Amino acid sequence: LLPTPTRLARRLLQMAEGYGIRSDSSTVSARTLHVSQEKLSAMLSISRQTVNQMLKELEHEGLLQLGRGNIEILNLEGLKRKAELIWLHPISGYSCSMGVTARFDSVLSTNDRGKNDKI
Repeated sequence: LLPTPTRLARRLLQMAEGYGIRSDSSTVSARTLHVSQEKLSAMLSISRQTVNQMLKELEHEGLLQLGRGNIEILNLEGLKRKAELIWLHPISGYSCSMGVTARFDSVLSTNDRGKNDKI
């Protein structure tokens, strides 16, 4: 399960790409979502209070603006960065995204088998 802030950012992006209303037809950076915090909390299976706290943090960072019953995404690229889960791989020390890590682990295990196998 992904961390809650990552799940919220991803859900907002999915909604913006699916049915968000652009505030200016020539730009994709600002979109308005007509969704309540109550609905978002139900979608993510978390409390409304937690959604409210995380949305306020995103607003403080300048990524979105909260209104009554709507959320305006001000910085789509910034929100995309929030939606990416990146961490330091425990073995290699390299930065990995989720998709890369599974492949990296399978390559490591394949290489390790060849070193220790006796013929």
